[in-house]
Amino acid sequence: MLDSSSLDGGGSSSHGYATEASLPPGAVNLLSRPAATEAVTFSYPYGAGWVVYSSIPLDFFLAGNGPAAFRDIYAPNVVEYGCELQ
Repeated sequence: MLDSSSLDGGGSSSHGYATEASLPPGAVNLLSRPAATEAVTFSYPYGAGWVVYSSIPLDFFLAGNGPAAFRDIYAPNVVEYGCELQ
Protein backbone atom coordinates (compact mmCIF):
# COMPACT_ATOMS: atom_id res chain seq x y z
CA MET A 1 0.00 0.00 0.00
CA LEU A 2 1.47 3.33 -1.08
CA ASP A 3 0.72 6.34 1.09
CA SER A 4 2.10 9.78 1.86
CA SER A 5 4.39 8.33 4.53
CA SER A 6 6.04 5.89 2.14
CA LEU A 7 6.51 8.61 -0.50
CA ASP A 8 8.12 11.35 1.56
CA GLY A 9 6.69 11.49 5.04
CA GLY A 10 3.78 13.69 3.91
CA GLY A 11 5.83 16.68 2.75
CA SER A 12 5.63 17.02 -1.03
CA SER A 13 2.71 14.60 -1.18
CA SER A 14 0.51 17.16 0.54
CA HIS A 15 0.58 20.11 -1.88
CA GLY A 16 -3.20 20.33 -1.66
CA TYR A 17 -6.29 18.15 -1.81
CA ALA A 18 -9.92 17.97 -2.80
CA THR A 19 -12.53 16.80 -0.33
CA GLU A 20 -14.01 13.51 -1.40
CA ALA A 21 -17.53 14.97 -1.07
CA SER A 22 -16.67 17.62 -3.71
CA LEU A 23 -15.55 15.12 -6.36
CA PRO A 24 -17.76 14.52 -9.41
CA PRO A 25 -20.00 11.45 -9.62
CA GLY A 26 -18.04 8.30 -10.44
CA ALA A 27 -14.77 9.70 -9.09
CA VAL A 28 -12.13 7.34 -7.73
CA ASN A 29 -9.95 8.53 -4.84
CA LEU A 30 -6.56 7.03 -5.71
CA LEU A 31 -4.36 8.62 -3.03
CA SER A 32 -5.38 10.62 0.00
CA ARG A 33 -3.73 12.47 2.82
CA PRO A 34 -3.82 10.80 6.25
CA ALA A 35 -7.52 11.78 6.32
CA ALA A 36 -9.03 9.40 3.75
CA THR A 37 -11.57 12.03 2.65
CA GLU A 38 -8.80 14.41 1.46
CA ALA A 39 -8.01 13.23 -2.08
CA VAL A 40 -4.56 14.08 -3.43
CA THR A 41 -4.88 12.00 -6.62
CA PHE A 42 -8.20 11.09 -8.17
CA SER A 43 -9.86 10.28 -11.47
CA TYR A 44 -13.34 10.81 -12.82
CA PRO A 45 -15.20 10.13 -16.06
CA TYR A 46 -15.65 13.10 -18.38
CA GLY A 47 -17.29 12.90 -21.80
CA ALA A 48 -15.90 9.89 -23.66
CA GLY A 49 -12.80 9.65 -21.45
CA TRP A 50 -11.39 10.23 -18.00
CA VAL A 51 -9.60 12.98 -16.11
CA VAL A 52 -6.73 12.07 -13.79
CA TYR A 53 -5.85 14.81 -11.32
CA SER A 54 -2.81 14.87 -9.06
CA SER A 55 -1.94 17.75 -6.75
CA ILE A 56 1.58 16.28 -6.78
CA PRO A 57 3.44 17.86 -9.75
CA LEU A 58 4.24 14.84 -11.94
CA ASP A 59 6.35 16.76 -14.45
CA PHE A 60 8.63 18.02 -11.68
CA PHE A 61 9.27 14.54 -10.29
CA LEU A 62 9.49 12.79 -13.68
CA ALA A 63 12.25 15.28 -14.50
CA GLY A 64 14.29 13.71 -11.69
CA ASN A 65 13.65 16.22 -8.91
CA GLY A 66 12.71 15.46 -5.33
CA PRO A 67 12.40 12.11 -3.54
CA ALA A 68 13.13 9.07 -5.73
CA ALA A 69 9.83 7.45 -4.69
CA PHE A 70 7.93 10.08 -6.67
CA ARG A 71 10.07 9.64 -9.78
CA ASP A 72 10.42 5.85 -9.63
CA ILE A 73 7.08 4.73 -8.18
CA TYR A 74 4.36 7.37 -8.00
CA ALA A 75 4.68 9.32 -11.26
CA PRO A 76 5.10 6.36 -13.65
CA ASN A 77 2.22 4.51 -12.01
CA VAL A 78 -0.12 7.50 -12.27
CA VAL A 79 0.75 7.87 -15.95
CA GLU A 80 0.24 4.14 -16.55
CA TYR A 81 -3.09 4.22 -14.68
CA GLY A 82 -4.26 7.09 -16.92
CA CYS A 83 -3.25 5.20 -20.05
CA GLU A 84 -5.27 2.16 -18.99
CA LEU A 85 -8.54 4.02 -18.34
CA GLN A 86 -11.32 3.39 -20.85
